[in-house]
Amino acid sequence: MQLHSLHDDRASHRPAEPPLDAPHQAPVLVTPPADDARTTPATGVAPPRLLLLEDSDIDTELLTLALERAGLRFEMTRVSGRRGYLAALADDRFDAILADYSLPDFDGLSALHLARERLPGVPFLFVSGVVGEDFATEALRQGAVDYVLKRNLARLPGAVERAIAETREREQRRRAENALHASETNIRLAAEAANLGLWEYHPLTGRLHWDDRALALLGLPPATPARLIAFVTAAHPDDRDQLADAIDRALTPGGSGHVAERFRAGERWVVALGQAFFEDGVCTRCVGILQDVTDAHRKDEALRRSNQALEARVEERTRERDGMWRLSDDLMCLCTPEALLLAVNPAWVRQLGWREEELVGSSLGELLHPDDVAPVTARLARMASGGAVRRFDSRLRNRDGSLRLYRWAASTEHGAIYAVGRDITEEMAAIDELAAANRQLRTQIEERERVEATLSQMQRLDAVGQLTSGVAHDFNNLLTIVLGNLNALGRAALPDDQQRRIQMMKQAAERGARLTGQLLAFSRRQRLEPRSTDLNDLVANLRDLLQSTMGGSVRIGIELHPGLWPALVDPTQLELAILNLAINARDAMDVGGELRLSTDNLVLRASEGARRPEDPGPGQYVVLSVSDNGSGMTPEVRAKAFEPFFTTKDIGRGSGLGLAQVYGFAKQSGGGVRIESEVGHGTTVSVFLPRTLGRIEDDSDVLAESPRPDGPAPLVLLVDDDSAVREITALTLGDLGYRVIEAGSGGAALDLLDRRTDIDLMLVDFAMPGMNGAELVREAAQRRPGLPSLFITGYATPGALDGVDEDRIVPKPFREDDLAAKLARAAPKHARAAQASAEPPAPAPDGTTPDCVGSPDRAGSPDRAGLPGAADTTAAEAPSAALDILYVEDNELIRGTVVEYLTALDHRVAAMATAEEALEVLAPGRFDLLFTDISLPGMSGIDLAREVAQRVPGLRVVLASGYDWQTDLRQFGLDVITLPKPFDLEQLDALLEEIARSRR
Repeated sequence: MQLHSLHDDRASHRPAEPPLDAPHQAPVLVTPPADDARTTPATGVAPPRLLLLEDSDIDTELLTLALERAGLRFEMTRVSGRRGYLAALADDRFDAILADYSLPDFDGLSALHLARERLPGVPFLFVSGVVGEDFATEALRQGAVDYVLKRNLARLPGAVERAIAETREREQRRRAENALHASETNIRLAAEAANLGLWEYHPLTGRLHWDDRALALLGLPPATPARLIAFVTAAHPDDRDQLADAIDRALTPGGSGHVAERFRAGERWVVALGQAFFEDGVCTRCVGILQDVTDAHRKDEALRRSNQALEARVEERTRERDGMWRLSDDLMCLCTPEALLLAVNPAWVRQLGWREEELVGSSLGELLHPDDVAPVTARLARMASGGAVRRFDSRLRNRDGSLRLYRWAASTEHGAIYAVGRDITEEMAAIDELAAANRQLRTQIEERERVEATLSQMQRLDAVGQLTSGVAHDFNNLLTIVLGNLNALGRAALPDDQQRRIQMMKQAAERGARLTGQLLAFSRRQRLEPRSTDLNDLVANLRDLLQSTMGGSVRIGIELHPGLWPALVDPTQLELAILNLAINARDAMDVGGELRLSTDNLVLRASEGARRPEDPGPGQYVVLSVSDNGSGMTPEVRAKAFEPFFTTKDIGRGSGLGLAQVYGFAKQSGGGVRIESEVGHGTTVSVFLPRTLGRIEDDSDVLAESPRPDGPAPLVLLVDDDSAVREITALTLGDLGYRVIEAGSGGAALDLLDRRTDIDLMLVDFAMPGMNGAELVREAAQRRPGLPSLFITGYATPGALDGVDEDRIVPKPFREDDLAAKLARAAPKHARAAQASAEPPAPAPDGTTPDCVGSPDRAGSPDRAGLPGAADTTAAEAPSAALDILYVEDNELIRGTVVEYLTALDHRVAAMATAEEALEVLAPGRFDLLFTDISLPGMSGIDLAREVAQRVPGLRVVLASGYDWQTDLRQFGLDVITLPKPFDLEQLDALLEEIARSRR
């Protein structure tokens, strides 16, 4: 027991009690002994809490003892007066109240009334011994649940348990009823909110209950009898059987046990939902709802119609896609990330010739060009891993072995790759044709001659040393041809006066060779010859010269303004100014620097006029800027940069006239110069040249009119497979004074050559079906040696016409004066060639000179009757042993002259234009000598000699070069003979004789 006491404020007759205002004692929990314990109403829950109103300690102990003996566990709070009682009633924590009737300051009925007011749900029991039966009856009438006499406390435990149990049962019933009422209320409110109709059917009695909403949803009047048949017949005739079957299945034992059916009721669509309840396998009732689903049904119908329309559109799109798949000329395919083809469209069959069954299941890599397999595989793998791949190109192999170029667009979906490829073979060929047609070629010889003419005006400039090697190389190549032919002519049996003239020409050529290392003095008072000039063309044409001047230590970049104005300037002197600026920039940069040349248009207003002597005045200018990323200039150096002989270079490295020449030239041309420079960030020198509105002039302007042939009109064989082009070309030739016969193919042209002996010149289209132009010219040279030929072409296979003189190439569309000039130049060559029996062989289709010119294995032996000096060459004068010579020279003129001379000396020669071609024919025992130029495109002559020494040890090597060669070749591990250009052919003859003797 846990006992808590509250005492009233009157004096107690029991001195042992605590004072009136003592605080509550802690509740005492009373637990009976285990053997006396019995189940109480509080079993499994907290012990009951009792409020005891008793002023007697003895009665309290007796009452407590009676409850303990009964095995009750309880908590008890004791109060002895009105004040403590009221305080306890304020704490709504009690399960029962036990009160004595006789109390010091008020009676038990008053205590009952207070309890009924404050705690109406707590049972009130009287425990007293001074009242009779009438009082007990009145107490029960006023709300007490029991009356126990103190002399019969044995009845108290049962009375307490019963009172508490009944109270708790009433409370549980009340709560259940409240919950039921709340649930019914919620259901009613929910049904009203959702407009649900409620119904309940009892199969055993046939009774049907439904509410007004159910009747309204079924479209029935309120007075409709509540029968199941009325429920079923309210549905649309087409839905009645289905609704009845659903109800039967729900009510049948072992059936579904529930109703879920949608049906039409008048203008509405209604759904019936219900649950059947069974007792002993028999359905006793079925409860459910009706719900208006008209809107949902309409939405379902709309969705169904939308889905049908969508399916129809999808089907239509599918047909369109299938039609595109079948009819498209683009290759379409579905493949795996591993490039395994899963599906291909018919375009694969039409374009590539493979059957569909051959393609599906095979790897795309089997069709790709070997060089494209790895890139395409990598792109597919990157796409499969989520990487971005936009477009890529690849080459596919046709069934006939040819290759076609395709541009692909691809995407991934569900682990597969969808790709579309478009054939761009013809498109790319057209682009190449356009680029080839638009290129304006200027030969290296003409460029070097112009530079040499410019350099003749300069003296004591630091640029001289850099220019000498580049100019001397090509100029000496020319002198090699001159001296070689003069030596050959010297062997001929000519009159003495002609021999003297030949000797004079030879001495002049040798003097020219010595002059390649010298420069004329430079004068500030130069004579300018300004003309309307396109600076973009001038800068672009200087690129190769600048690259050779700069060497490999400096990168060159060019940015040209697309709409550049013409400038009034002397182009020769401007080239010299650019070279000076480029050399200054090179000297200011470390290895790996960058030189940039750019052009632009600029208008200077009066407010932007000259502030320094070198600045240009107001006006319209074409600006040429030369920039470097070198060391830059300090402000002090920049202020003196244009002073003559001022230089910051070491002694011997600069004359100080470079920028002075640029300044004098720009000012004399009517422009000016500006310098922008910062230490550590490089320098930009901008040359301002006046704009002109005149027509841009070039070297072709010197031809006032198209030249015409002298004497009888030459007969030209015109060969072109395009009849329209052939017709207009023939008309142009007729206007120029030539006679024309036409052929539409290479075979027809050869037939005419065999039947006509009066043909003076061939004008041949390069790109023709069957036999192309190069093959035709080569065959014609064998049938008609010495017959000149010109090529007309809109494009050619890369390298096909390499090595052919530019004078023999007429690009389409050609200008009349250009065609006339080249025809006029070709006619005199034919006149001279008529005195000889052969000319150098025509280029092969790949642009190279045929191998083994004059070798005995060709039909017949070389005819030396037409060679200079052939009449004086006897068997005794011929070399004692002919050599097999591998000759490598990229200059076609030099190559032809040397081959002609060596062949005349009975040597066997294989002539190649590049080191790579030479290595292809190199074999042990095939050649006695390698004779090569040092400066070659691609692999150099030194690298070729090194490679030959490894492949064919002991093969003699002769290196020739037009440069000032001072390098000791032993540093390369080579034991070779060097022959400087221009070399005397007699020197070459002596050298070959010595090599031949060493082989004996």
